[in-house]
Amino acid sequence: MSFSSDVRGAITRGLTGYFDFKGVASRRDYWTWVAFVFAFNLVLPALSFLLVIPSIAYGVRRMHDVGKSGWWLVLWPVALFFSLKPTRASAVTPSASPAIAESWMAARATDAQSIAKTVIAKFEVMRNALKKSSTALTDEVPSGSASTYLLDAPSTMAEAPIPPDTKKRSTTSTATTSEKPAEPADIEAFMKLASGLGIVATSDESPVAVVQSLIRRIWSQIRSQQESDPLHTDHLRLAIRALADYANGSHSAVAKDPIERAKAIMWYGILLAIVSTDDRGPTTLGSLARQSSSDALRQARTLFETKNDTKMAGRCMEELGQLGRLLGRSDLMTEGFDEAVKLFNLAGATDRAKQAVTNAGSNYQRHSSAFFDGGQHSLKATTILGSVQGERLRAQLHHLD
Repeated sequence: MSFSSDVRGAITRGLTGYFDFKGVASRRDYWTWVAFVFAFNLVLPALSFLLVIPSIAYGVRRMHDVGKSGWWLVLWPVALFFSLKPTRASAVTPSASPAIAESWMAARATDAQSIAKTVIAKFEVMRNALKKSSTALTDEVPSGSASTYLLDAPSTMAEAPIPPDTKKRSTTSTATTSEKPAEPADIEAFMKLASGLGIVATSDESPVAVVQSLIRRIWSQIRSQQESDPLHTDHLRLAIRALADYANGSHSAVAKDPIERAKAIMWYGILLAIVSTDDRGPTTLGSLARQSSSDALRQARTLFETKNDTKMAGRCMEELGQLGRLLGRSDLMTEGFDEAVKLFNLAGATDRAKQAVTNAGSNYQRHSSAFFDGGQHSLKATTILGSVQGERLRAQLHHLD
C-alpha cells in the first residue's frame, strides 16, 4: 500500500473507533496515529482535547494486540514498552474457547514442526560436511526437484545428504507414504473451527467452500453489529493458512483436481488482500503461507488457463486489478484489468470484458456483490475486492503488520 493510503487508513481507523475499547490495533497503525496526534497538536493545540479519547482507545487496542490488558496504560512506561512489540500472529489465546483454542494450538504446532525440521536438516548438512570431503558431499546430496507451485512447502530436508545405507530404505518409504497423502494440520484445525462456529463442514466438503461460507458469516455479523470483532481476523488468518495447505497439494482431494487447487490459490490471494495493508508475503501465517496476494492471483490465473478455464483466469486478473485499486498501485491495476479484458474476450465473455474496461476507468463506482447476500449479481460488482462489502471488510478487520 502507498504511504499516503497507509496513513489515511490508520487515521480513519482511529476516528471510526473513537469509543472502541474492545478491538485490537497493529503496531504500524498505532504509531501512525501517535504521529498524527503529535502533528495535530502542533497545528491545532486548542482542539487537542478532541483526540484524547480516541488516543486512549487506540492504546487499549494496541495492548490487546500484544495480549495485554488495557489497564497497563495506567503505567505508561510499561505500556510504551508493550506497544513496541510486533503484532502477534494471532490474538487468540488458549482460553478463548475450545474450538478456537484447538485451532490456535494446531497453528503453533505447525510452525514449531517446520522450524524443528529446518534446524535438523541444517545440522545434518554441517555434520556430514565435517566427515566427508567436498566431492563426496556433492555426490551424497540428492538433486531434489523444484516446487511445481509457488505455494509448495520449501523442501528443507532435501538439503540433508542421505547416508548410502539408507538410500534404498528412504525411497521405499516415500513410495509407500505417497499412496495416501497426509491431511495438513491447518486444514483439520480450520474444519474443526468451522464446525464449532456452526458452519457445515463434512469430511468430504471442500475447504474452499467452507472458507466462502466463513466470509459470508463474518460479513453478516459486521453488517448487523456495526463493530469489529478481533476473532473475525483470527478466523480469516486460519482460513488463509488452511488454503495454503490445501493448495500445496498434499490434501488427497485437491491432489486429484487441479481446478480445486486453482480455486484455493485464488481465494488465498483474495483473503490475504482483505487482511493485509500492502502486497507482500506474510511472515506470521506459517511456513506455507508466504506468497503475496498478487503472486497468488497470477498463479491461479495460470492454473486456470492450463485447464482451459479462461473465464476464471480473467476473474483472477480482475481481482488483481481491484487489488491495485485498493492499494493505490497503478501498475497492478493496469496489469490486472488489461489481462482480464484479453482473457474474457478469449473466453467469449464479451459482457465481462466490457465491464472490466469500465472497472479500470477513473469513474468506476463500487457496487454490492451477490456473493455476500445472494440474489442477482450486480452488473458492476464482478469481484470480491471490487465490491462495497469487500472494501468495508478491509476497513473493519484488523490487519497484518
